[in-house]
Amino acid sequence: MIYYISDTHFRSTFIFKHCHRPFDNVKECDDFIVKSWNEKIKDEDTVYVLGDLGCFYNEEEFSIISQLKGRKILIVGNHDVEYLDKIKEKQLFDDIHELTCIKDEGREVWLCHYPLFTWPNDHQGSYFVYGHIHNAPITFLQAFYQNKNAFNAGVDVCDFTPHTLDELKELHFLQRKN
Repeated sequence: MIYYISDTHFRSTFIFKHCHRPFDNVKECDDFIVKSWNEKIKDEDTVYVLGDLGCFYNEEEFSIISQLKGRKILIVGNHDVEYLDKIKEKQLFDDIHELTCIKDEGREVWLCHYPLFTWPNDHQGSYFVYGHIHNAPITFLQAFYQNKNAFNAGVDVCDFTPHTLDELKELHFLQRKN
């Protein structure tokens, strides 16, 4: 199976407070993400991480990332850029891209950390999965994406758990109705 997740920002107190994460502390949040990830993901699954798994990519963050099941592919986020050499050296990701297109059960899916206003074949039904904006209520973006196959995989809007494309579709359909 293929799964998507973004913006875990392990060990970041700034992101924890900024996004008003519903946990008592950063450790509790990180532990929940690791637990829910590993309960859902099997070793043979592929998880596309749409950026910002960590913030500083120190040994503590690398230790957390090494606990996560599945084949992990990083789509570079703004907090990853400065640490790319260090990230590559640790070899915790099977591949690293800035922007890529994959096939998920025959569906064309474009992946980028940042929201885009257009992507190849968007008018022919291709999908787009992104992160970066966390749970920010960006109304113009929400309105623009209203009838598009574009889904935010950020943990702050996705139950702090990796999701399949179908799960993202359902989750965002419900959010768009409200």
